[in-house]
Formats: sequence, C-alpha cells, structure tokens
Amino acid sequence: MKTVFFICLIAFTFAIQNKKGQFSALQQASFGSMLAEVQAQIKSGGPLENIFGMLDDLEQQINTEQREHRDMLNRNQDACKEEHDFRTGEIQEGTKALRAATNQFNTCQDSQQTAEANLETTVANLAADRAALASATRIREEQNALFLKRAADHVNAQRVLDGALNILDELVAQDASLIQLSQHSFDLLKSGVKIGLTGAYAPIVAMFAQMATANNDMFMENASVERIRSMLTQLQENIAESARQYAEEEKLRQDMFEETSTQLNASIDALEARQMALEDHIEEMKQCVLEEQLIINQAE
Repeated sequence: MKTVFFICLIAFTFAIQNKKGQFSALQQASFGSMLAEVQAQIKSGGPLENIFGMLDDLEQQINTEQREHRDMLNRNQDACKEEHDFRTGEIQEGTKALRAATNQFNTCQDSQQTAEANLETTVANLAADRAALASATRIREEQNALFLKRAADHVNAQRVLDGALNILDELVAQDASLIQLSQHSFDLLKSGVKIGLTGAYAPIVAMFAQMATANNDMFMENASVERIRSMLTQLQENIAESARQYAEEEKLRQDMFEETSTQLNASIDALEARQMALEDHIEEMKQCVLEEQLIINQAE
C-alpha cells in the first residue's frame, strides 16, 4: 500500500514540476521543504492523514491560483475583445468618414467648377447688357437731339410763313418793297429745305419770284393775292402735320427706348444679383473643398 502511494506521489511530484512555470505556489521555496517533509513522513511511517492534509492544502492552493489565472485570462480576453471591437469601430467610422468626405469633396469641387463657368457666362452677359443699354441710350439721345432740331426747324418754318403772310399784306398795302419779298423768298426756300418740304415750298417760292419781277398791279389782284394766301395757309397746315408726325415718331422711339431700357435694367439687376450669389457660392465651395480635404487627410 505504501509502495503504491509512493509511486503516485512521485508521479504527482513530476507533474507538479512541469507546472511550476504556471503556478506561483509551486515556485515558492517552502514547496521543497513540504515535499521533504512528506517523504520523511512516509519513511517514518507517519500518519497518512498528515500527508494527505499537506497535499490537500497544496492542491487547494494550486486550484485557487489556477482559478485566478483563468479569471485573469478571461478578463484579458474580454479587454482585448473590447479593444478590438473599439478599434474595429474606429476603422469603420474612419472609413465611413473618408467615404463621406470624399463624396462631399467631389460634390463641392464639381459645384465650384460649375459656378465658375456660370460666373464667366454671367459676367459676359452682364457686360453685353450694359453695352446694349449704353448703345441704346446713346442712340436715343442722338434721336432726341435730331427731333429737337427738327422741331425747332418747324417752329422757324412757321415763323417764316407768318412773315410771308405779313409781307403779302404789306405788299398789297404797298408798305413793303420787292427787295423784302426777294429776301423772304430766300428764307422760305431755306426753311423748306430744313424741314424736308422743298416740294411743297416750290410753288410759293416760284410765285414770289414772279411777283418780284412783275408789275406792282399784280399785288392788287384779289384772285392772285388769295391764291398765294391759300398756298401759304396750306403750307402752314403741311408744316404742322409734319411736326405732328415727327412728334409721334419721337414718342414711339421714346416708348420703345423706355421698354428696352426697362428690360435691360431688369436683366442687369438680375445678372448682378446672380454674379454676387455665384461669387459667394464659389467662396463657400472653396472653403468646403479645403475642409473636406483636411478630413480626408486625417482619415487616410
């Protein structure tokens, strides 16, 4: 019986020696003393209860340390898993952030390029509208200046006709000379040329020229006088009609100019607003590109 127990004890001791690297209890200096004491108990035939008690204490200590090591291993495994999960989540978040930042970077960059192209077109259209407005204004001013000159010429033509009627009355009353008539005929011809009614003036100028070379008795003939007066009156109506037509044309040109200028000014206002909006958008997109590039650099 003792021989079998001793064999088992040796085997157990050998197993314990193999586990010394794992359990601190087996590495303590007292273990050698305890083993020597067990051997001494066996040799002296000491009670087995003492030996078993010592072995039970050792087994309990080993089991305790083994449990502590297992618990530590589980804690370390849990901590490693938690760290692994955390780092994996960070990688996933970083990958997600990189993807989102890249997409946003491309979106902002494309938007910036589109806005820059639209800005170039807007600036060109704005310059064209401003040039068109300046040209229309210049033409309108030239047209108005010409109208004012023509209006003044018509007023002067009416004044010359009024003078011709007065000369006619003075000639009938023999208060005017042929030299005055000749001079007034020349003034009539000049005013007719200025207002573009030379054809209407020609018969009257010819009649005055005939009167200037005819016998003075011609001024006493009521029929001749009334004929000339009628021609002068008709010419006054023609001048008034010509002035009215010029005024209507001037009003039509002014209305057209106001409509055109209103449209151009509205277009210019809209283009200026669009230019400002595009410039602001371009600055925002430039800032967006810079910010997303920073995020990309950090996520990579």
